[in-house]
Amino acid sequence: MFPIAVLAANEVPQEVEQSIEKDLGNFKDDIRKNTGFKITTTKEAENLTLDEGFKVYTVNSKAVRTGNTDRANNILKSKGYLFSIKSGQQNNGIVFSEDGKRIRSAYSDLEFPSQFEEAKKLIGYDESSKLIYDETVALISDIDGKKLWFLLERAYTWTLSQ
Repeated sequence: MFPIAVLAANEVPQEVEQSIEKDLGNFKDDIRKNTGFKITTTKEAENLTLDEGFKVYTVNSKAVRTGNTDRANNILKSKGYLFSIKSGQQNNGIVFSEDGKRIRSAYSDLEFPSQFEEAKKLIGYDESSKLIYDETVALISDIDGKKLWFLLERAYTWTLSQ
């Protein structure tokens, strides 16, 4: 169990989750038609639901270009929310919402949930953690006062200066 402060800092607001769950209905048939999501029947598509949701960040290229990277938080900007989607117990990809009201895009990233769980086990997950889903997919967490960057596609970590 996470402390209440951790849940409050990283949880997706209930109204956002409800809006995205409702909007998912508009995408179910398109997701079924795209073979990458591993949905083959109308029933599987109808059973699609949101799984865990996260606040998600992207790299602030302006901060990187101007050299304003002395603190890890300076190079990140909010991208909105990411939710895993599943039909039954099968992971079927992810959806993004920038505004917390509508789905902007969906990706057949079937490995994200297991990779994210592994990253949380390896470097932790608390109120200061940040999930990046951009050209890079990574988790940044604080360990002993140092920000560690765990790249989800590969098992590499980097330390970012604070």
